[in-house]
Amino acid sequence: MSHRMAPWVVVALAVLTTISVVAGIPQNHPAHHYDARRDGSHVPPLHISIETWRWLPHSYAIIGMNLALTLRKMQLRSGAVRVSFVDAAPLHNSAIDWREKKDKGLFSPADTRLLEDIPLTANAPYADSSVPDAVLKVTYPFNTSSGVSSAPAAPLATGHARPSYESSLRRRVAPLLFTYGTVEKKFCPSDMLTHDSPGWDELVGVRMLTPSAWSAAGLVACGVDPSRIDVVPNGFDPSVFYPPSTAERRRACVRACGCLPNLS
Repeated sequence: MSHRMAPWVVVALAVLTTISVVAGIPQNHPAHHYDARRDGSHVPPLHISIETWRWLPHSYAIIGMNLALTLRKMQLRSGAVRVSFVDAAPLHNSAIDWREKKDKGLFSPADTRLLEDIPLTANAPYADSSVPDAVLKVTYPFNTSSGVSSAPAAPLATGHARPSYESSLRRRVAPLLFTYGTVEKKFCPSDMLTHDSPGWDELVGVRMLTPSAWSAAGLVACGVDPSRIDVVPNGFDPSVFYPPSTAERRRACVRACGCLPNLS
């Protein structure tokens, strides 16, 4: 697929497809029809937990919040996915204390309410999928540990028969883990990882989600197994970022050259 930026709904669908492929969901399975109601199907929708910061003007927080918001809108519109939220640990370092930078003006009032109302993963909001099918961690430094913050425990399935996709989703013991991260210079200093994360060449049970082939090559250069990397582009809101109309371009030129308003 192209690695150019795409509207967030396209990115969210790409994330869902990636998770489905890793989970081994058959291509003709109802879970692939994300944007249509299941109409009585007994297969629960994918439950995805997003772990990031809310309200921080940090690039990773913006990505995490937009993914969570888009998935929530899909959930409310069609019931084709379920989303829950984990508030990541407060971010601060010697250069800046992000805990003091919270800004609820990053989104429209309606979208802010939607983000506020996403249920917490720790509260097990979905009875038939108390453990998420996948957890996506969008934080920095990267958290590639196999631990899941505030995730409820699930009982082990009994019996020796290989479970169907439907039953395995209902009885998931641990979620699939994805860590979002970008590498710009093809080298990865140790401070890019949290203290409890394994080394780059020791990732077990965690996949890296990255927005470009260049960044994927950087992860490989750092020691990440290429088979554990999934490329999904970053997104944008087309209601905010769009090609300007002729009139808008004309007004921008008038403002830039300092011409009188009546010349626009």
